[in-house]
Amino acid sequence: MDENPSVLVVSRCGPSSDAPGVLSFVDTYTGKELSSLSLDHAVVQVIPLPYTDSTEQRLHLLINADKHAHLYPKTSEALSIFKREFLNIYWYSVEDQNGIIKGHALKCKCTGEVADEFCFDTRDLWSVVFPSESEKIVATVTRKLNEVVHTQAKVVADQDVMYKYISRNLLFVATVAPKGSGEIGSVTPEESWLVAYLIDTVTGRILHRVTHHGLQGPVHAVFSENWVVYHYFNLRAHRYEMSVIEIYDQSRADNKDVWKLVLGKHNLTSPISLFSRPEVITKSQSYFFTHSLKAIAVTSTAKGITSKQLLLGTIGDQVLALDKRFLDPRRTVNPTQAEKEEGIIPLTDSLPIIPQ
Repeated sequence: MDENPSVLVVSRCGPSSDAPGVLSFVDTYTGKELSSLSLDHAVVQVIPLPYTDSTEQRLHLLINADKHAHLYPKTSEALSIFKREFLNIYWYSVEDQNGIIKGHALKCKCTGEVADEFCFDTRDLWSVVFPSESEKIVATVTRKLNEVVHTQAKVVADQDVMYKYISRNLLFVATVAPKGSGEIGSVTPEESWLVAYLIDTVTGRILHRVTHHGLQGPVHAVFSENWVVYHYFNLRAHRYEMSVIEIYDQSRADNKDVWKLVLGKHNLTSPISLFSRPEVITKSQSYFFTHSLKAIAVTSTAKGITSKQLLLGTIGDQVLALDKRFLDPRRTVNPTQAEKEEGIIPLTDSLPIIPQ
């Protein structure tokens, strides 16, 4: 496309949640508004879909207060693309104040007095309710829609192969004890904890759950490929920490011969259903970290080949880069020669930040 990229800005015409919405398309290079559209319904949630039309405009679902889903842009081409993928569209919603996460899917066209072929009814598929007396949702994060993963296979020491569990439907959720949701130091280590979840947003199945005792928020997290990194405060050690969780697909465990991978004699192309219980394993590790953060992100490239760097925004308005290899849960104090050749860094209790 010869045109500058644009961004969709969704707003309301008033402070109320049921106020009509407004769509604005803004040029990301100049900041000028290219066009706008006033809606006749409210917008409580925006769902970007992984589909684009011939003009490279991304399709979106706008959910209103009545739980109706409205497709935009309202074109015949967008509707045709949407109908082909109708049964494959799922999304979730987070009610952090109530401690509830729900999964949703499309049901049928809206039934009402005014016919609108771009309006659809929705249905609830599942819900996860967190106990309000012991857990409060403080962070949720998923992978980027446009993230490219170069390969699912990860060749480790001794020519063994591990297969990343790659899914766009994984959600990381962090909860803390209600007493620990305040400022740092406002609670004792015995009264505070952090629980990390990996949830499949199609089925609502909890794939992994881990509890960290004596920890407190705020929690900042980033999700990429098959791993998630999150940052928090350790009340017992009086230091910040960062933890990493990596999730691997055990259903591919028979393909441990690297030559099968090279020659194509593997089952990586066999169909997978999210409704069958996945065979997964996780690896995790925690490290002390010097800085307090207010944002965390990860680098991305067009083909997903370049090594990942974590981008850490500190409260001092600095941006630090940290090689993901430092957050490899397979790090050991004395790595073997094969692990050294693979690039495994010897284990230390803290993450290094080298000022430039």
